[in-house]
Amino acid sequence: MSRVGHRLASVVRHVTATSLAFQLSLAAPAFAQTTDSAQTVEQLANLAYEQHAAGKYPEAIATYLKAYEISKAAEILFNVATIYDRKLHERELAADYYRRYIRTPDANPDLVKRATERLSGLKKEAEDEQAKRNAAAAFPPAAAPPAASTAGPATSASRDSVSPGWAGWRTLGIITGAVGLGSVTASVILGGLSKKANDNANSDCLGSGAVCASQTGINEAKDAGTFATASTIAFAAGLGLLATGIIMYVAAPSGSSSGSSGASNASNASNATVTFSPTVGTSGGGVSFYGRF
Repeated sequence: MSRVGHRLASVVRHVTATSLAFQLSLAAPAFAQTTDSAQTVEQLANLAYEQHAAGKYPEAIATYLKAYEISKAAEILFNVATIYDRKLHERELAADYYRRYIRTPDANPDLVKRATERLSGLKKEAEDEQAKRNAAAAFPPAAAPPAASTAGPATSASRDSVSPGWAGWRTLGIITGAVGLGSVTASVILGGLSKKANDNANSDCLGSGAVCASQTGINEAKDAGTFATASTIAFAAGLGLLATGIIMYVAAPSGSSSGSSGASNASNASNATVTFSPTVGTSGGGVSFYGRF
C-alpha cells in the first residue's frame, strides 16, 4: 500500500505517556503517518514518561523532543514547558515552550488557558525577583555599629556618680562605730564591777592599817584593779572605733555628687580629727576626748 493510502486508511494512536504530576496526557495528533512512525512516537512517549517518573528530567525532555520531530503533536510542547517550569525551574525556557504551544494550530483550548495563566505567573515571579534585587541594591544592609570603647575618658555621668567603694566605706563606718559603741558599753559594765569589788575590799580591810589583813579583801582589791584596767582599755578602744566609724561615715559622699563635692568630702575627711586621753584609777577608768569634723 502506498504512503498516501496509509494516510487515508489509518489514524495514529494516541500517545499514552501521561504525567500524573502535571495531569497532562500526550495524544498523538490527528494526522496520518506510517504505522512504524506511530509506533516509534508511542515508544518515545512511553520512554519519556518513564524517564520523567525516575526524575531524569533533561533526558525526558530530549526524548519528548524526538517524538515531537516525528509527530508534531502540540501537547509534547506543553509537557516540555511544564518540566522546565515545575521541575527544572528554568523560567525562560518554560515560557518559550508555553508560547510555542499556544501558537500551534491544534492546541487544546483548556491547555492554552493554563499555559497563558502560567505565563502571567512566570512574568510576575520575574518582576518580583527584579524588585527585590533593586531594593537590595538601593538599600544595602547597614553596617554594624562600632563596639563602644571601654578605654575612653569617663563621661560626666560616671564622674558624678558615687563610686561603689564609697558605699562600702559608709557601711564599714557603721559597723566600726557599732563595735566601738559595744566596747564603750562593755567598759561601763567593767567599771561597775571594778567599783563594786573596790567597795567590798575597802569594807573587808577597814581598820586593818596600811596593809589589809583579810585575804578576801586582798583578792577583791586585785579584782577591782583588773576590772578597772579592762574597763579603761575597752573604753579607750571603743571610743577610738566609734570615732573612726563616724569619720568614715561622714567622709563618704551620699547620693550623686560632683567632682567638687567629692573633693570637699575628701578634704573634710582629712581635716576630721578626734583626740582622746584615757584615765585610769582604782575605782574605774575614763577617757577625755574632743572632736573636730
